[in-house]
Amino acid sequence: MTSDPLSRAVELLARAHNLYGADHFDAGIADAPEQLQARADRLATVNRAATGAAETVSRRMAGGLRESAAADSELAAALAAAYSDHAAGRRSTRRVLDDARRDPVPAADTPLGRQEALGRMATRLRRQRGYLHRSHRNSHLLVRRLMRLAYLRQRHITVAALPLGAVGYERAYAPGHVRQRIAAALDRLGITDPAARRNWIRGYQTLIARESGGRASVVAAEPATTAGPTQPDGHGLGFARGLTQTVPATFARYHQPGTSSTIYDPVANICASMNYVIHRYGVHRNGDNLAAMVQQADAHRPPKGY
Repeated sequence: MTSDPLSRAVELLARAHNLYGADHFDAGIADAPEQLQARADRLATVNRAATGAAETVSRRMAGGLRESAAADSELAAALAAAYSDHAAGRRSTRRVLDDARRDPVPAADTPLGRQEALGRMATRLRRQRGYLHRSHRNSHLLVRRLMRLAYLRQRHITVAALPLGAVGYERAYAPGHVRQRIAAALDRLGITDPAARRNWIRGYQTLIARESGGRASVVAAEPATTAGPTQPDGHGLGFARGLTQTVPATFARYHQPGTSSTIYDPVANICASMNYVIHRYGVHRNGDNLAAMVQQADAHRPPKGY
């Protein structure tokens, strides 16, 4: 390593340029999003002819493929942005390095000549540093963008199944607006993204209006399954209850940690329902396919129990 300041500066400029590595990289996803979307469309065609359990499975598979296709498209866009930034940084740092190498040593090695040369080199170093800082900042933004990708593995839910006998049937709960209840449930589920919350709030306002008319203490007129033994509230196990009309078995299985064990509690009831549709119908955590997967949550289609 040389001790000459000008030569040392050129070495630093070269090191900065070499941080960008190769001139090209291949993300390797090519037409994957289009292929996945085509498969989802074929499944949707099959879904229209299916009934019962086959319809549900087909719908979930098609939804999963569409989710992966959308995530792949976002991944492709993110990688294209990364490639563009990489190429721009590589070109810019190369220009600075080439400019430094072409800069002639002063014809007369005088203090003034070297001072001017050092001044030019300092300007190049600052410029190179600016390019690196911009790429570093963009790389952090890219990481955050990649972490938001909604692949299938992100659909797992954290639940704390209750023993069926631990489900409570008290109807005492604090008053509140349905929208506030939904927002509180989303808080419990850790869904904080504003766009995701809008998807869930819009869909669940429709679902709750259709299921219970916004009445937290309502019980279905007919059992959803076999009526079963009578519970402390005077109704059998097979009757749906609460804002989202869940049956005790579903409420117990998809109970959200930290919420009440009482099926009539609005927030606990909504949380269990949301966990259920995520698991049962493949609804994304960001809720972008809620209306498509759960007709009861789609204001543009007629009511249909879920």
